[in-house]
Amino acid sequence: MQERLQKIIAAAGICSRRDAEQLILDRAVTVNGQVVTTLGTKADPEVDIIELRGHGRLNSEQQVYILINKPQNVVTTVDDPLGRRTVLELLDMVAGKGKGPADLPRLYPVGRLDFDAEGALILTNDGELAHMLMHPRHNVPKVYEVKIKGQATEEELDRLRRGVRLPDMNGGLEPATAPAEVEVIKLGSSNSWLRITIHEGRHHQVKRMCQAIGHFVIHLIRVAYANLTIDDLEPGHWRHLAPAEVEKLKEIAKNGLAKGGKRAPKRHFTAAPGQEARSFSAAHKNGPSSQSEHKPRRKDEPRSARQSSHSAGETPRGMGKRQEERSGRRSQYASRQSRDNNNRRSDNNSRRSAGSARRSGPNQRPNQHSTGRRGGR
Repeated sequence: MQERLQKIIAAAGICSRRDAEQLILDRAVTVNGQVVTTLGTKADPEVDIIELRGHGRLNSEQQVYILINKPQNVVTTVDDPLGRRTVLELLDMVAGKGKGPADLPRLYPVGRLDFDAEGALILTNDGELAHMLMHPRHNVPKVYEVKIKGQATEEELDRLRRGVRLPDMNGGLEPATAPAEVEVIKLGSSNSWLRITIHEGRHHQVKRMCQAIGHFVIHLIRVAYANLTIDDLEPGHWRHLAPAEVEKLKEIAKNGLAKGGKRAPKRHFTAAPGQEARSFSAAHKNGPSSQSEHKPRRKDEPRSARQSSHSAGETPRGMGKRQEERSGRRSQYASRQSRDNNNRRSDNNSRRSAGSARRSGPNQRPNQHSTGRRGGR
């Protein structure tokens, strides 16, 4: 049966359907020896010879969905240049339920799980589903049980629930994480266990979130991915997903159902003391509040008049310490830029004046064009 090329490529587990469209536009796909660059072109994988640059011929394969309980000290990649065990090697080491490893097509892990972490991991050759599960826009929940050093206070847990800013590779700060569900499941004398539900997949996200509130992660287990749990799987064991599980997984990925059919709540700003915290969209929709009414600047009012309170050291209402420091840095930068521009204009005027003085001196060469002659005889 004929299908669109991007759908055939995604079904082969190469990439998502959108990435497959880009491969077609990049002239990387051929059908029966002819390069195809038109989106929407159809082909029959049973009859036509479909080839992808770098992958060879695409075969029509049955889609496979596997849930594995990844143990510690195993990398979540297809192969590892350092020679460490990969999750695909576990399929040969431990027999699963149903088909044996020899009957499995080439599979790819959905997302990553840290080398020293363990828990639920999906393996599949369904590239389109894998892309939807990993994209934060689809709001797929992932549940972790985390053993941290020390005991987190309720204030620290609230920071995780609201979202925390994580340091990036350049020494700055990333945007705040999406709101998370956090609860304490066990308390010890020197450590505690938390259950954290997130809907993103940043690099080492759970570990970095805990470090942001001052607690080192000792042990990390992903106990659930969407509707799938590892209750019936020992570490290192795997199983095929039942058809009903696959359908539910596709429904969650397609509709972005995290819990109760709702997407993640809207982000909120931190209100000043005595003010009500509202979402950014709600604040603009309902207009300014009576407590922090914003008055637009009149056309005849100089901008410096509105900023006089800033220069006097007064903090505007609703502005926190970090916003105040950022506003001060902007003012300093603007002042420095203005001073540099004035210096450059002064230097340019001085150079023009000096040039004019030299041209008007006694050694000035006569203007040949004024005589109407071009270079003499």
